[in-house]
Amino acid sequence: MPCGGSGRLISNLGGSPKDIACPWCAGTGTRQAGIDAQAAWRERAEAENAAAEPGRAEGEDPAAEPDPEEAAAGAPSEPSGAPGEAPAA
Repeated sequence: MPCGGSGRLISNLGGSPKDIACPWCAGTGTRQAGIDAQAAWRERAEAENAAAEPGRAEGEDPAAEPDPEEAAAGAPSEPSGAPGEAPAA
């Protein structure tokens, strides 16, 4: 456990050192079963990212790729034939 049983640790998150309660033991000095020590930071980062992108819907993945079928539906079709060849009349 990062706190060594003291229940406190030094966090450099944000650039400057801070004394905080250990996220793995919640400050008790005894590891808590089933705790996700990274959840609070992950949720805070997601909320900050959502606030910074007002046009993005909540829960939408900004890195998600567009559906190729949807993209193809609006794209103009290419003429048949070999490249550089005029379309058949």
